Amino acid sequence: MDLLPGLQRSTQENTLLAFNSVHDNNLPNKADEGILSVVPAGVGILAVAGKNTVVIGNDVRHNAFTGIAVASFCLALALQESDLDCNALGIDPDPKDDRVIGNRLKDNGLGDFSSNPFFESIKGDLIWDGSGSGNCWSGNTFTPTAASAQLPACK
Repeated sequence: MDLLPGLQRSTQENTLLAFNSVHDNNLPNKADEGILSVVPAGVGILAVAGKNTVVIGNDVRHNAFTGIAVASFCLALALQESDLDCNALGIDPDPKDDRVIGNRLKDNGLGDFSSNPFFESIKGDLIWDGSGSGNCWSGNTFTPTAASAQLPACK
């Protein structure tokens, strides 16, 4: 689930991703260039720049990089080392009021990303790049990491 600039629609909002089995998404990323080329192999669910996205009741297992990630479009530009101004793309690049609740995550983030210290440092069941506002995580079953300790709980 993502929002990309240059499309007819400038928002990605009120999306529900519920009760799926998401596992073993570990094929190499085939994108040669562009914003999608920076996404590492092994991503279960990725929510980029969403507004009021709810990820609930999913079973997410055995994805080499992450089970569920919430991120800003700006992170992808930074990883791509783009000269584009993220805030001048005609979209709101940050996730807002996304809720990740009641998901079961197991054995995600176990891949070797030592060739990229950034990815190696954040891999795990649950990832958030710290962007946006009102995003929260509650009732998920997962293996805690240093990064997941920073996830705000839903009220």
